[in-house]
Amino acid sequence: MASPGRSIPPSLEDAFFAALPGEGRAIDRAIHRDDEMLQFLRQALRGDMAQARGHYFRSGHSIAEALLQILRWRYGGLSSVPSLLDFASGYGRVTRFLAPALGAERVWVSDLYEAGIEFQRQTFGVRGFVSTVDPADLDRPERFAVIVATSLFSHLREERFHGWLQALGRLLESNGMLIFSVHDQSLLPTDRSLDASGLTFQARSESGSHDPQEYGSAWVSEDFVRRAVEGALGEVAIKRLPHGLCAFQDLYVVTRPGDVGSPLEFAAEPKFHLERCDVDSAGLELAGWTGGEPAIEAVEATFGGARATHAAVALERPEAEPFTGRRRCGWQMTLPLPDGFTGAHPLLLRTVDAEGRRQVVHLASVATSTLGCAEERLRWLQEELHRRETRWATDRDRADARHGEDQARSAQTIRELEARIAAMEASRFWKLRNLWFRLKGGGDR
Repeated sequence: MASPGRSIPPSLEDAFFAALPGEGRAIDRAIHRDDEMLQFLRQALRGDMAQARGHYFRSGHSIAEALLQILRWRYGGLSSVPSLLDFASGYGRVTRFLAPALGAERVWVSDLYEAGIEFQRQTFGVRGFVSTVDPADLDRPERFAVIVATSLFSHLREERFHGWLQALGRLLESNGMLIFSVHDQSLLPTDRSLDASGLTFQARSESGSHDPQEYGSAWVSEDFVRRAVEGALGEVAIKRLPHGLCAFQDLYVVTRPGDVGSPLEFAAEPKFHLERCDVDSAGLELAGWTGGEPAIEAVEATFGGARATHAAVALERPEAEPFTGRRRCGWQMTLPLPDGFTGAHPLLLRTVDAEGRRQVVHLASVATSTLGCAEERLRWLQEELHRRETRWATDRDRADARHGEDQARSAQTIRELEARIAAMEASRFWKLRNLWFRLKGGGDR
């Protein structure tokens, strides 16, 4: 913990916005107090509001950049986009980035949250209307050139999936474009399988206000999506972008046949994994793997206000090849510690692809990053120990004396990691950090 006389490290969101191009730094950072996405992130991140805000802005920007890529492909430039409806927009996590890029006068928003619509009107200058629970009840006179619906169809049961495709189709101009995201069947939990229809629904989600039967969690096959779109919209061209949204959900782009001649060259957020973040005498030691299209050539780190440090993505990581499509996808680097270093210093990592595009893929304090890597390593070791114990129990006759040594080493490593994690959480930094959040009463900044 820095002494009172030392400078305070920049916040995570300050570090994030400083990494954006000039026009991106002027984004309005106001967040409505009832924003469920921020509340969900805060809960997932152990009540850390600074971390939640940083992730909120980073994910919103990533989604907006994916959509803007598609708009540039369809219209040749953002200034040519006639109108866009951000459907199921929530409280504006994505809208705050779309409105400045397109011009607020061309952007509409819609959601069930009346307060969310009014907040976006007042804060971002967009227009909007309150949606309905039943898609059959949505009756609006407006027509839009583009409708985007991110993280809506990934929450719908089959009846609503078809219903909302039809409802949004009624709001599209004759040559309009629909972009929406889904959970592909590859993301299904291991204990579930796809239903015969091609859609599996579970009545649970991160929302605390929606009826889970109306807004749960859904996984679909590509064949189901194509049949549903064609059934709702007729003859259309459908493009699937696997993991196109935040390197997780699939994006589907629906246009009229022959509407766009050139192929869509889409650069999704890269797959990225930080597996080591350690502070030692040499500095901050980082390592991980990454991959994407176009090929990721380097990882760039910004830490402690210093100039960015680059590491080539050139190390062989065969175990990560199924995720990245490349054997040489590993990277590592060492960063010097700044004066007055504390665990609160933000660590921002960006990938650099073969065309020079930069994408923020990690934003967290050093303390949170270190703890996260240690916890993940602990989970992996516990799972590996369980696999070995199961294997030994079913094959005792063939097991040799080495399995006892392996088991003892794994157990010792687990105990050391558990002690390390406990020490992190009991450290002066973590105690003061937790005390600070309690004194703040959990309020937003």
